[in-house]
Amino acid sequence: MSQSSVDSVTIEVVYASPSEQKLLELSVPRGTTAAQAVELSGIVQLFPEIESAPLDLGIFSLPNGNEKVVTPETETNIQ
Repeated sequence: MSQSSVDSVTIEVVYASPSEQKLLELSVPRGTTAAQAVELSGIVQLFPEIESAPLDLGIFSLPNGNEKVVTPETETNIQ
């Protein structure tokens, strides 16, 4: 196993607007929070309306704090 795969985890960031949905898979450093994962994904550039609203994040659609650390194969939902 390479050092880089040990130091990062693969996750998904998901958002759906009334007209479009997007699932982005990315690798993030271990210890990344859900809020940081959203920022790293670049999804706010695809859906500018996200930036103007307070983020309500969930892991697999279950609400949790924005500071929850993501784990391998995590799907972070913007609700």
